[in-house]
Parts: sequence; C-alpha cells; structure tokens
Amino acid sequence: MRDPVTTIRRRTKAERSTGFERLRTEGLALVQRTSGEIWTDHNLHDPGITMLEALCFALTEPAFRAEFPVEDLLTGPDGKIDFSGLALHPPHDALVCGATTPDDHRRRLLDRVAGLDDAALVLLPNDQNHIPGVMRLRLKLAGSIDSTESNQVKHDAVAVYRAERGLGEDIEPVAVQLKPQACWLQGQIEIGGAHDGVELLAEVYHRAAIYIDGGTRLLNRRALRKQGLSLDQIYDGPAVERGFLPSGAAAALPQERLYVSDLLRFLRHTVPGIEAIDRLQLLTGLPEDQERVLKWRSDVQALCLRLPGASEQAVQLLRRGQPVAINAEELRLRVKTLQSADRARRQRDRATLLAEQSADLPQGDYRPAGPYRSVQHEFPPVYGLGVNGIPDSAGAQRQARVRQLQAYLMLFDQVIANSRAQTSHLHELFSVDGGHHKTYWWELLDEMRVPGATDLTGIDFTRDVQNRLEFEREVLEPLDQGTERRHHLLDHLLALHGERLMQNAMRQYATHLTAGELDQLLLDNKTAYLRDIVPLLRYRARGYDYGCPLWKHRHRDNFSGLARRACLLLGLRHDRARSLTTLLKRQGLLLSYGSVATLKRLESKDVQAAEPALLQIPSSDLPRRRELLTRLGLWRGATLPAPLLRAGAAHDGYCLLSRPGGPAGTTLVLREAPNGPSWWALHTFEGRTHRADAIAAASALRDSLCQLNDACEGLHLVEHVLLRPLAPKQDSQVAARLEGLRQAGFFDLRLTAVFPDWTVRTAQKGFRRLAKETLHINCPAHLDLDIVWMGPGQMRGFEADYKAWMVARQELCHAQYPDPSEVLASLYSKVDAAALKVCSWLERKTP
Repeated sequence: MRDPVTTIRRRTKAERSTGFERLRTEGLALVQRTSGEIWTDHNLHDPGITMLEALCFALTEPAFRAEFPVEDLLTGPDGKIDFSGLALHPPHDALVCGATTPDDHRRRLLDRVAGLDDAALVLLPNDQNHIPGVMRLRLKLAGSIDSTESNQVKHDAVAVYRAERGLGEDIEPVAVQLKPQACWLQGQIEIGGAHDGVELLAEVYHRAAIYIDGGTRLLNRRALRKQGLSLDQIYDGPAVERGFLPSGAAAALPQERLYVSDLLRFLRHTVPGIEAIDRLQLLTGLPEDQERVLKWRSDVQALCLRLPGASEQAVQLLRRGQPVAINAEELRLRVKTLQSADRARRQRDRATLLAEQSADLPQGDYRPAGPYRSVQHEFPPVYGLGVNGIPDSAGAQRQARVRQLQAYLMLFDQVIANSRAQTSHLHELFSVDGGHHKTYWWELLDEMRVPGATDLTGIDFTRDVQNRLEFEREVLEPLDQGTERRHHLLDHLLALHGERLMQNAMRQYATHLTAGELDQLLLDNKTAYLRDIVPLLRYRARGYDYGCPLWKHRHRDNFSGLARRACLLLGLRHDRARSLTTLLKRQGLLLSYGSVATLKRLESKDVQAAEPALLQIPSSDLPRRRELLTRLGLWRGATLPAPLLRAGAAHDGYCLLSRPGGPAGTTLVLREAPNGPSWWALHTFEGRTHRADAIAAASALRDSLCQLNDACEGLHLVEHVLLRPLAPKQDSQVAARLEGLRQAGFFDLRLTAVFPDWTVRTAQKGFRRLAKETLHINCPAHLDLDIVWMGPGQMRGFEADYKAWMVARQELCHAQYPDPSEVLASLYSKVDAAALKVCSWLERKTP
C-alpha cells in the first residue's frame, strides 16, 4: 500500500487577509487571552485599544508591500530583474538540453549553418578499421550554394559540431558532401482562374525544389503553440537560434526512395491555382531509375531539381486546354526571387525568436519604500506624540510619561521599519552575485522618521555618520548569522533545479584555512555552482572544442562539462580551463621535492618558548611584500620546496621565537607538517621593528603560498579518441606506435584525468580517493576513466606536449584548402606526432 503523500495545505482567502480588521480582531483576541483578568474594558476609549489600532494600521503597510507581485519585489532600482543573478532562468535556457544524439546534432546544424538542406551523423561500423565514438558528418548543401561557398559551409558545419561535441566522441576531420544528382520535371499542369502563368510555374518549381532537396522548414514558436504544444514540448531538444523543427521532422536524412506520387500530392496541396496534373514526371536520365520511383538518397549523392534553361520549358501549363505562354528567362528570375525571399525569411526568424523569448520574461515595477512614517503620527494629538509633541507648559511628569511612551512605541517602529527594509532588498537577498554575507537589512530611525529619536537613543544617525557605522557594526551586524542563512538561501535556489551540493567532504581537506576562510570558500563554491547551474546540467556530458584555444582567458569556458563539474564538487577555486603551472612560471619559482638545504631544522624542544604568530591581512604594498618575501628567500628565481608550499599555507603553523639575550631579534619558525614534531627556521628579523616584520613576513608568505596552492589545483581531462591517428596509413615509427595503441584499445571510449600531486589537498590520500569517486560518479557510464597524478616537473612536461598537440589540432581545424580531399599530409603528420607524446604521458599510471 502506498504511503499517503505529504502536502502543505493552502491558506484560505480569509487566512491570507492582512487587512486592518483582521489584524485588530486577532489583536483583541490575543489581549483577551493573555490579560483578560487585568483589563476590564476593551472599548474604544481604552488607551490600550487605541495603541493596538494604531499599530495594526501601521502594520498594514508592510503587509501590503509583502503582497506585491513577485516580479515587483525582485525588480531593482534600474527597473530590471537580474534573472541570471537570481538563478532564475527563462524556458529557452532551463528547458533545452545539450546535443547528445544524432538527431540533436542535426537540429543544431540546420539551425546554425546557413546553406544546409540537411545533415546527418552517421555511425561507422564497429570493426577493427574504425574506433568507437568516431562518426562521419554527411551534409546536403542547398542547391543555391556554389562551389566557392561549399567549403565554407562544410567548415561551419564541422565547427558547429565541435562546439557541442559529446565527451569521448568525434567526427572524421572532413565532412562528406552529398553530390547533387540532377533531375527535372516534365509534363502538363492544368491551371484555373486568373493566376499568372509565370508566377504559378515559379511557385511549382520552388516548392518542388524544397521537397526534393529535403530542406526542412523551421517553424517559429507561435506556429507550434497553435499546434497545441506546451513550452516543455517546444524546447525538447538543443538550444536553437532561428526556429524549431516541425513535428515528425526530427528523423535523420529522408528515406532512400522518392515516390513521385508523394511529390504530386505535395504540389497540389501547397500551390494554389493547380486544377489538375497530367503526366507530370521526374526524370534523371539514369536507366536504373523509374519515372515513378527514384533513388532519393545514397551515401554519396542526392537528388537536386534542375531549372529549365533559356531555350527549354520542361513543364507546360494549360488553361482550359490551351497552352499558356511562358518566358523561360522570366521564369528563372522569378524562381531565384522566391529562393532569395526564403533565405531572407530564415534570417528574420532569428529576430522573431529572440522577440518571442524576451516576451517570456516577466516585467516588474520598482516600488521604492520611501521614508518610514512613524506609528506615533497615527495617535490622537492629546497623546502628545508626533510632530506637534506636547506644549512646553506641560509639567515634567507629563513630559516624562510622553517620552516613556515614545520609547515604548519606538520598539514597534524599529520592527516595522526593518521589515520594510527586508522586503525592499529581496532582490539582493536571493542574489548569487556579489559574494556578500548580509542577509538582514535594517532602517535606523532618526529624527526625520521618528520624532524625538535623537533624544531617546543619544545618537543622531542623520548627521553623526561615524556613530551610525559603529552602531551597525557593533550592534546590528552580529545579529545577522549571514553565512549560515546564505547557505540556506543558496540551497533553496539549488533545489529549484533539483540539485543539492554536499560540502562536508571539502571541510576535512581544508584544515589549513581559518574558520572564516573556510566559510568563504564553501560559500563561493556554492555560489559558483549555482551561477553556472544551467550549463553544468545541460553540458555535463559535453567535451571541449578542440578547434578553439583551451587555455586562453577569453576561451576559459571552453572546458568539458565533466571537468568543470568535478572542480566545483571538489571545492577547487578555479573551475575553468587553464594551465596548472602558469603562476609558478610567472613568478619564476621552481617547485622541487628535494631537501630543504637553505632552512634550518628545529626540534620541538627548541621551540618550546615560541608563541603563535597572529597573522594579519597582508599588505597591499607590492614593494614591501616583495622585500619581505625576498628576505625569506622565496622570490623570483628561488627553488620552492613542495613540503614548504603545503606547510606554509596553514593558518596555525607559524610561530615567533624571541632571541634570548644579546641584540633584539625574532625568528620566524614554521611547523613542517600539521601536528608534526619538526620545525623550520625561516628567517631571523632584527632591528626596532623585528617583531612586526616577522608577523608581516609570515602573513605575506602564507597569502602567497595559499594563492600558489589555489592556482596549482585543477585537472586536465584528456579524451583518448582525440589522440587517435589521423594521417593515412604510412610506414613510419609514429604511425606504427599509434597503430599499436589503437590495436590495444587505447583510443576506445577512454578518458584520463591528470591531477597535480603537490598542493595541500591533492597530496592527501583521502582527497585523492574523493577525487576518484567524484569523477567516476559523474562520468558517463559508457566511458572508461583513468586518473594520473603528476609531480611539478612531470606536469610542466605534460602541459608543454599537450599544448603543442592542441596548437597542431587547431591548425588542422582552421586549415584553408580548395579541395577537402587534398588536405596537407604534413598537418596530419604533425598532429599525430604531437598526439603520440601526449599518449606517452597518459600511460604512466600513479596510485
């Protein structure tokens, strides 16, 4: 038996009411319930009832604002809603998926590449001559594309595929173009009415060419809405820019046989003015083709309708049995005009689709709260409140009572003012940008908002800005548990996408950070994950585009979906494609596992008198920072021991050891390992500021080492299928070694993740197990994944060879040649030679 579904009951209209009468009724009920034995009179003349009514009236304003439409509450001062900053994504972003199937890629190609009538990804037979995951791209170009434009169309089609290529998949470097097989119409057509003969016959040729060429007509969203499709049905597939495939047109290239009877039926339904079609034939001149059934598609060619020449007219028009005179040249010009208009309509479709998608986005009105109006203004003048106050002639006792009542009411004023401020900042509360921890907003009450506020609080918040800032920092900000509440808010936004980011495993491998730094790391990690939630979900199985630079700053998003997702799940600060040794090379540091000969080792008994160094925020003065690091011997040109890189990032690893007797001095010491018995004496500082210099040096050193650790953390995800041999079979050492790898299945649906092994976290065995589990859980099930951990020297060599291979691959992708069959053999050989070097690195397994 199924368990009952747990639901939350919707509030009734009466329960949702926040008007004055309901608030007053509930207030009276509460008063009677809590103090019925004390108050004997609950009538209007009772001062308590007057106060209750005034407060209820004041509460209706924030309650009214809370009932504003959500789009109004989220609209910023600029009058716009920052949808991406609020992790709210429109249907055309949230509902589409990445291209994963041949049909998905066909949709993208038809949508993005002008000049294509159709396209298909053809799976190659799984035998010893073909590598699994490698497909062939077969294209049918529009009949209006000439030979000079065909190369560009094919180049664009391959680039569109690469941009959304599946992980572990690839296509042959050269797309196959179906060669046109000319065919022509012949026969008679009876027309009626006052239809112009040239116009009608041109429409016949234009429509017949559309049908024969197989060019799929893309539909706009309005047309699909008329068919009764919902938004999730319309956006079922990859993202589009110009239009959607009609229902039933999602299959790959049409069937191989064309039946002329289907063509005739199509013309009768789409060309107005045709009364009868008599003996209309479609001919190719090939003996194996019959006049009623023709070979429509094959692996090498496709039918293409030929227009009649200037001295021939293959189709004769009849009106009431009499021939209609047709000017052949005028007919050709009219057909060309129809084709041009059709291409122009396709270009307009893009602007139309953008306009339709923009209409999806709700628009709100920014409604500023304005200055707060105190509840004291709602009391009758006899109470002595508000702007009029009480006369100076009133006695001291009367004035004291009024001030006492003002102080009591000011508590209610502050609560109501804070609720208004919170409602006005909802667009900031749910924002995933900025990285701030603030989750509560307040409105300090000054003399302009509450009469007598300055006398009651002793602070003029309007004029005394310094006291205002100190009051906020010391009194209000500690009340906001911003970090915890922001995590809950981000968890709520993640849940809208069905996601949950567990960060418990990150904490145990980040013990080198302070509590505040760890909180900031976890918050930044969750914010980054949420900010990229749509591409993370849509492209989780996408590879990178090897035709674009992989490590350039403007191409940092050219990263495989699995690699980016793994970086965020592991808590790495950088989740973009980049070199992991760039910062070391830029600073001229050589990372080494050798002995620390320049540092003096101390035992625990030698540092018993040492005191922990209370680190500070490092100075932003670069010359001062450089001077301190130079004194420690860790600036440009120095050898940085890997153990020091890890130990120096710990926030509690530094101590100060005073020099006993003699000249004043302080020795900066560093624990070799967490809770370890050994210490390193980094440097002894002398002079009047020796203690301050030691603390400043420790702060600068730790900050620099933390940046180095963060910059060196990451991974390279290598797809073996991209390293496969591309050059035609030849007798060479490179070809022989690549062929041996192919025979061993090295390129078959395999990935290798390359990690550094020298940072604080990647040096821990527990983190390595976590990385392995994370990658295997998120890796597509049909791919085999290996992990390689490399030292700094190995990583430099690997990145150099990997970059050389990427550059060679990009040269091949962008090579311009007149005939795709004459690709320069030197480019293929260059790519294969570079790929072999990368393969040699991937064969080195480490635990």
